[in-house]
Amino acid sequence: MKIVIGIFLILAPLSSFSMNVEIEGSYSYEQYYYGTGNENQFYNNSWLGTIAFYPFSLTALQLDYVQGQSILLEDQEYPAGSNSEVVYRKTDVETQTYSINLRQAFTASDSFIRPMISVGWARRITLNSGYTDFRENSTGQVDRVTQPEQELKQDLTQLAVYLKFRLFKEFYLSVNARTLFEGFEIAKANQNVRVFVGFSWLL
Repeated sequence: MKIVIGIFLILAPLSSFSMNVEIEGSYSYEQYYYGTGNENQFYNNSWLGTIAFYPFSLTALQLDYVQGQSILLEDQEYPAGSNSEVVYRKTDVETQTYSINLRQAFTASDSFIRPMISVGWARRITLNSGYTDFRENSTGQVDRVTQPEQELKQDLTQLAVYLKFRLFKEFYLSVNARTLFEGFEIAKANQNVRVFVGFSWLL
């Protein structure tokens, strides 16, 4: 609720100015297998919604919302004690990220290719849950231990690089790579990169 109020307070003074507005929707998907026999699986899907207000022709105030889910499935057996072993594990991570950024474009809106960069503040809310299946070696009985849902809130720096291709009029194919990291620790920016592909419309 505080985030919504903050965004309103930012946008209210801008409403009296005539400016271009760009809206964008993008999607990211990642899936891979690993392990000796590729028995483990990881996949992530994320949706990105963006609205950008251009008080100047190449500079914008950008608001983002990202909703994502990552699932890790470990279908392998390994010891968990003297008389038990893990036979299966599922980890589910859901994230919601709100951010406010300053965006800078490097070519005009009528250019075929529009490179851009944005940087700003982000609030990420993470929910972790899952379960682990244990098997008793002596009896063969399998018991499931559920992990209680845990919530984590973080204030992070967001950095994004865009490449937009003008399809017709003010409609673009948009590809962007974005990352989140703590404070000014830009050396860790490559640890959390996600690529989104979608479309944007400059109103």
